[in-house]
Amino acid sequence: MNGENQNCVAETAAALRQPGAPPYLYYLHAASLLRLNSKEYAVMLHDLEEANKGIPGCAFCYFALSKVHQELGDEGAAVADLEQLVTRVDPDFSQGWYRLANLYQRAGRQDEAAKARAQFRSIKTEQTDRETEYLRTVFLSALGGEPAGK
Repeated sequence: MNGENQNCVAETAAALRQPGAPPYLYYLHAASLLRLNSKEYAVMLHDLEEANKGIPGCAFCYFALSKVHQELGDEGAAVADLEQLVTRVDPDFSQGWYRLANLYQRAGRQDEAAKARAQFRSIKTEQTDRETEYLRTVFLSALGGEPAGK
């Protein structure tokens, strides 16, 4: 919704009142409420539960769920959401590792925080290396060097 979270909340809420609403609308509704710093935590939890039912392996859903649990003061549930995200849903979801490292740190789990930070850095380094190689290939091709894709 181009950052127009208030409009997104209104439009998704209306669509969710219709039978058979697509599950991604539940995620959009909850994510927009989060971005607006809403206190409608029960609504967000419900939305994210519905989104997870309809979109198995929704990394963004687990990430948002963790944020909601943290806002509710349940850091144990927030950690569990992120652990589920990075161990079962998407081990390469770098922001999940980043938030997990911070939550581990806050909980005094220093060794786990260090491992999560290391995993985050490893993923970010790999992403940066891939982007650099892609740009190098594209620029070389544009300069008449080696063709793109080789």
